[in-house]
Amino acid sequence: MKKIILISATVFIAFVFASCKKCVTCSYEYEYLGQTQTVAYPQECGSSKKIKEYKDMVKADANRHGVESSCETE
Repeated sequence: MKKIILISATVFIAFVFASCKKCVTCSYEYEYLGQTQTVAYPQECGSSKKIKEYKDMVKADANRHGVESSCETE
């Protein structure tokens, strides 16, 4: 019985911590001198808070060029 509880607890803890870490990649495009420029950011992984801060930073950078960013969760 103790083995079942121990195995269940281990699986639960692994699942909880694995689901907390997410990865995201963001980019945006803007026009410069008649050409489309693409700004691609490296993949960022971490907690939901870290991912939100990363997305906010990319969004602010894109807003400086008057465009919107796009992010893909992986």
